[in-house]
This record gives sequence, C-alpha cells and structure tokens, in this order.
Amino acid sequence: MQAYFLNILPCVILLTIVVMLVNVALAEILHRIILKDFYKNGSSQEASQKMKYLGYAYIFVTLVLMVVVGYYLIPLLAEIISRFIAILVPFLYILVIRVGSSVIFSRTYKVLHVHNETIKEIVWEELRNLLFFLIPIFIMSYVVAFFAYFTSRTGIEISIWLFGLFVVLNMFATHMPNPYIYKFLLRAVPIKDDSAKQIIKDTFEKHDMKKIPVYQFPFKKDAIAFVVGFTRIFMSDYLITVLLKEELEAIIVHEIAHVKNYHLWKEVFINLIFSFAAITLIYGMEIIEYRFDFYVPELLNIVTGFFPLLLNGLFVSPMVSRIHERQADEYVLKSGIEPETLILALEKIISSDDRERLMSNLEEKFSTHPSLENRIKYINEFAKSMVK
Repeated sequence: MQAYFLNILPCVILLTIVVMLVNVALAEILHRIILKDFYKNGSSQEASQKMKYLGYAYIFVTLVLMVVVGYYLIPLLAEIISRFIAILVPFLYILVIRVGSSVIFSRTYKVLHVHNETIKEIVWEELRNLLFFLIPIFIMSYVVAFFAYFTSRTGIEISIWLFGLFVVLNMFATHMPNPYIYKFLLRAVPIKDDSAKQIIKDTFEKHDMKKIPVYQFPFKKDAIAFVVGFTRIFMSDYLITVLLKEELEAIIVHEIAHVKNYHLWKEVFINLIFSFAAITLIYGMEIIEYRFDFYVPELLNIVTGFFPLLLNGLFVSPMVSRIHERQADEYVLKSGIEPETLILALEKIISSDDRERLMSNLEEKFSTHPSLENRIKYINEFAKSMVK
C-alpha cells in the first residue's frame, strides 16, 4: 500500500505546484485588471473598491484550491510519513500563496497611492496577519489529530462527554496562548508614554477596574486598540499619538466594557457550540457508516463538518461581535463621556483605514464591526434616548 502511495505522490506534488502557479497567475491578472481600471477612470478610490471585491473572489478561489490540494495530498503524506506532518500542508500552502500574492498586490497599492511601504514591510505584515489567524487553527488541528490518534490507539469509546471535554480543551488551547502570540508578533511592550499611563490608571480607577496589562506596539499607519486573551489590552503607538486625552479615555473605556461584560468569554462560548456541532457531524458520519454499512465520501464528511464552522465564521460570530461593539459604545456613553468625543475618536481611528468608512451594507453583515456611518448614527440615537 505504501509503495502505491509513493508512486502517485509525484503526481500529487506536481498538481500542488500547478495549483500554486494558478493562484499566482490569478493575482497577476487581478493586478492588471485593477491598474487598467485605474488608468481608465483615474480614481484610486473606485479602483480600491473594485480590488476589494475582486480580492474576496480571489480569496474564495484560493480556499477552494487549497481544499483540492489538501484532499489529495494530506492522506498521501499521512500514509507515507505521519498525519502530524501532513497537517502542515494547508498552512504552508496558505503562507506561500498569501505572501506571494502580497508581493504582487504591493505593486497595485503603490500605484493607487494606498501606501508607501516597502515590499519587505508588506510581506512581514501579511505574514504576521496570517500567523495570527493560522496559529490557533494550527493548534486546534493538532489537538484534533492527537484526539483521533489517542482514541484509535487506546480503543476508548467516544462518548458525548468525551466530545464535550475535547471541544472545551481545544477551544481554550487556541485562545489562552493568544496574548503571548500577539505580544511576540507585534513586538508589544508595556505602555511607555507617561501621560498615556496616567490616563489608563485614572480610567481604570474610575471604573473600578483591577489593574490589567496594557501594551503598545509599533504600527505607523493605523490607530488600533483591542482586547486579547480576555483581559489584556493592546494599542498601537499611532493611536496613543493621534488621540487627545478625552478621546484616548473614550477608547480605553470602550475596551474596558469588553472586559467587564465578558464579551470575549461569550464569543468563546458561541465558538464552542459550533465547534461541538462540527465535530459531532464529522463523527456522526462515521457512526452512520459503521452502524448502517453506508459509505460516506470523505469530501462530503469534511464539507458537512465544516458547515457549522463556516456558518459561525461568516454570519454568527461577526453578528455577535457587532452587537458587542454597540454594547461597548453604550457603556462609554453611560460612563459620562460625550458622544461627540467618542465619535471624534472613532473617526480618527477609522480615517487611517477606509475599510469601515467605505463599507457597504452587505459587507457589514460579514464584518465584526459596524460601518462608521451606522456606528455614528447609533451613538447619536442612543445618546438622545439617554436624555429622554
């Protein structure tokens, strides 16, 4: 059997290379289409919008091709080498494709005057963003593989309780290391600016907030603040520089609201439910095969198992996140901060990244944050409701 796999392995590797070349070719075609549109209309904003939509299609094609590669290559490597090494295939595939395409797209962005970063900076940022996304999935994949290996070797009967324990451990295994991953990849350090430290200290005391770690990281183009690992706040140094005292306080209070209202815990709980559904479906297919002697194609098994994760990732999780963002904005206003101050802070943050400013209503349905227009509208409406 292993000799058979060794014989067809070169063909599958050749297929993988062809697929990767197709991805690179698609990126180059997209680059040329956008530049042609830009030179014709002369509008960098319209060209950027078009690139955003075509970029979604490109990502979809990339993922489909990755599934094709993984479907053929992973089982082969699992038989010949090890399933634990085979798991690396989709991650390496995505890394190579995304880094390669970012080099091509950097030429597009440079012509559109979207940024003036070097190729090295663009590649590093793309690589870093991918690692934020891939490392938790990588950990989860290895936990799944170990779980399957452990149960097959020990002969332990897989019960619903074992499922539940596995899903809970898996989810926390992917979330708990996040603060350390972010701190390392962002090169984050404790807040250095004395005035910012004092604002944070005073704000924490005002909201009866116990002292939690707050980090700043070097980021010269975006004003960003977010909570990671349930109780750690990260802020870009650009945010600290660009915001006034009252505006910085508003953003800190917004992040405090996420912590005090256990928003990240709630999102983890929702992820647990959908992860449990996915694993139940995957093993449910195997039970159907075993009990009823009914063959279920492997691809159908994978697609069925990933459907709950896809549903959660595309619709449920973004919707819950948008609700949490509104709740955090409400908390800011209830704390006594003027709506104008919060709006000015948000405008300064989002002006450094037009993705939320130019977001359509359809895009908002898939986004973790409301569009700036809808967010300002909601803040003003809620502020008026507080006066009544």
